[in-house]
Amino acid sequence: MQNEFRRGRDCFSALIKNYPTSLKRPEARYFQGVALCELGQFGAAILIFNEIIKQYPDHDLMESAAFKKADCQFILGSDESKRYEEAINSYQLILDQPERSAATRLQAKYKIGRCLEKLGKTNEAFAQYMQVVYSDLQNQDRTPSCNLWFTRAAFNAAGIMETQQHWRKAANIYERVVEADIPASRDAQERIDKLRSEHWLFFY
Repeated sequence: MQNEFRRGRDCFSALIKNYPTSLKRPEARYFQGVALCELGQFGAAILIFNEIIKQYPDHDLMESAAFKKADCQFILGSDESKRYEEAINSYQLILDQPERSAATRLQAKYKIGRCLEKLGKTNEAFAQYMQVVYSDLQNQDRTPSCNLWFTRAAFNAAGIMETQQHWRKAANIYERVVEADIPASRDAQERIDKLRSEHWLFFY
């Protein structure tokens, strides 16, 4: 919590070494991985998160560890594109678990879309984002976390449409955010107004 990540990493390592049977071992390993992420040691962090996933499949931190592992792979994708494919597989493994919450599923789908976009698979990314948008619109128990991933997916999808100069389609997606009546609705309306002002001919 004091941002002393090297000291934190070393403390967790000492706990794991000196108390191998401690019930705190899964938590120590998890936060050791978090500290490594903060230090930019993503490869080492992946190994730790993978250990948690395999050794403690029923632990409360397992889902978070799965996301952390995939997020690390995504970050490493900027230097090695095959890491994006690895991240997609990791996010898909999260989706394959039927008991996952709506927010968890939306997050995984959104992040798969982000990986596809990084790989230049724009159409596939757009389709993935729109899955999130439509899934959330059908969700009767929307939480702030659901709204977060819905918003990000909608704005990314609309952004792709803007890049392709499909102004009306972009505006229609922003309209979904406006209709959802969430904190991002105002920003979405401003983007619609800007599109209508700058590209008015396409709206008539």
